[in-house]
Amino acid sequence: MSNHHQLDVSRVIDADPQRLFEAWTDPQMIVQWWGAGGITCPTAEVDLSVGGTYRIANEAPDGSVMWITGTFSRVEPPAALAYTWAMEPVEPHTPVSLVEVTFSPQADGTLVTVRQTEIPSAEAREMHLDGWRGCLEGLERVVRTSSAPRRN
Repeated sequence: MSNHHQLDVSRVIDADPQRLFEAWTDPQMIVQWWGAGGITCPTAEVDLSVGGTYRIANEAPDGSVMWITGTFSRVEPPAALAYTWAMEPVEPHTPVSLVEVTFSPQADGTLVTVRQTEIPSAEAREMHLDGWRGCLEGLERVVRTSSAPRRN
C-alpha cells in the first residue's frame, strides 16, 4: 500500500481555455495570481516546453522565500499541462509530486482542474489543497479584473 496522497480541486472560471492556459504559464501573469494564505509570488520563470523547467518564488509574510520547481512532461495548449513539483533545493531525498492541470470548456466558462499525486503525507496534502484553492481564487480574480476579453 502506498503512503502517497492525491488531491483534486476544480473551479469554473468565466474565461476561455486559451486565456486561462496563458495566465497559468506566463510568468508576468503568474505573479499576479499565485499564492494563498498570505503567500505571494515576487517572480516566476517558465520554459514552456516538454522537458522545460519552471521556478516559482513563494514569499511568506515574514519575507522568507521558498522556491517551487519542476519539469514539464505535457504541454498541450490550451487544454492541459503536466509537470513535476518539488521544493528547492532538489536533492535525492526531496519529495517530488506530479501536477496535472486541465482546462475544459463549459457553457459558463472553463473548468480548471488541478490533480496533484505522489504527495508524501496527509498533512502536505491538506497544505497543497488549501494552496491550490487559493491559487484558483486568485486566477479567477485576475482574469475577471483584467481588461482582456473573457469568453468568445
